[in-house]
Amino acid sequence: RGANNHKGPVLSSILGIAAILETSAELPVNLIYLIEGEEEIGSPSMATFVEEHRELLERAEGVWLPCMQQNSAGTMTLRRAFKGTLFATLEVAGGEWGGTRDARHVWAGNSAWIDAPLMRLVKALGTLFTDDQRLTLDGLTERLELPVTADSPEVRELEAAFNDNPRWEANMLHNLNVKQFIGGKRLSEHLAHYMLAGTINVQGVQGGYQDDVYYTAMPGNARAKVDIRFPPGITPPEVADLVQAHLDARGHTMVRLRQLRGYSAASALPESDDTLLQAARAVAAQHEVSVAVWPIANNCCPASLLTTLGKQIPFSIAGTGHGDRAHAPDEYFTVGSVEKLMHWTVDYLHAWAQIVRSRRDQL
Repeated sequence: RGANNHKGPVLSSILGIAAILETSAELPVNLIYLIEGEEEIGSPSMATFVEEHRELLERAEGVWLPCMQQNSAGTMTLRRAFKGTLFATLEVAGGEWGGTRDARHVWAGNSAWIDAPLMRLVKALGTLFTDDQRLTLDGLTERLELPVTADSPEVRELEAAFNDNPRWEANMLHNLNVKQFIGGKRLSEHLAHYMLAGTINVQGVQGGYQDDVYYTAMPGNARAKVDIRFPPGITPPEVADLVQAHLDARGHTMVRLRQLRGYSAASALPESDDTLLQAARAVAAQHEVSVAVWPIANNCCPASLLTTLGKQIPFSIAGTGHGDRAHAPDEYFTVGSVEKLMHWTVDYLHAWAQIVRSRRDQL
């Protein structure tokens, strides 16, 4: 686990930088390494750390998260913006509203006349998404500040690229061990939603008896963990307020949100100001690697904590090499990817430094 996300790429960049130093050459940029191991649980310590080290971190002029971004066909994906996310626990416990007042389990037959918290939770969750897993959250769409629309050339070009390169879709299905995408649709038909809409995932549901046999009890409490991803324009606490209002409006006032975490979206800079994107395009051409630029993706990361410290600075995940199956037990990167990303690191840092210096000379 973690081979591609994110041990391999981090190690590759360190090895590339070490190679520069071993040749007695000077690094073309000043580097600040920030390594944390809590991203997949919502980076609960990150905001405090950034604030404590704000004086150092706000001197940065760009943020690069080294990644192996080539797909199985060799095309490198660049993303210009990232979604924010809300991690939340939806909890229902018996009380004055119904169920047992002390949230204890009781005999299953009582579900004929006593409110069942776990069943209430299931019904409440079902109001948050459609049969094809589209988020249905009152008031969200109106708050979003989308970088493009579904009809924008950037989106249409990506859809056309996937349709013209069926190998991209076939490789993705194979790598994820999936027979088909939702509804049997082509991947291109999901792209606009993937990039521009809010999405929801139920990470887990907990409540009641979980053993292999059966136990005739009605659970007195239950909880579900969800993550909701959203484009720029709204903050995690504001999304949480929308979720609670959405549930309350449908009579699910017994469902309460707990353990809130998350981070805001990272908006895209104009390409003329995105020096890391400019460097990525230049080095990709130098390495003869084709590039697909996504205006935004369903990925979320705490980048916004670093890119808006007094001024907005570019953020990049550019890099060569290929890996996939993030978070799965058979996560991988391919042979040769470390060496590819090492070489990319050297050329990328030099190209970015040259672009930044050129911009300064023009001011």
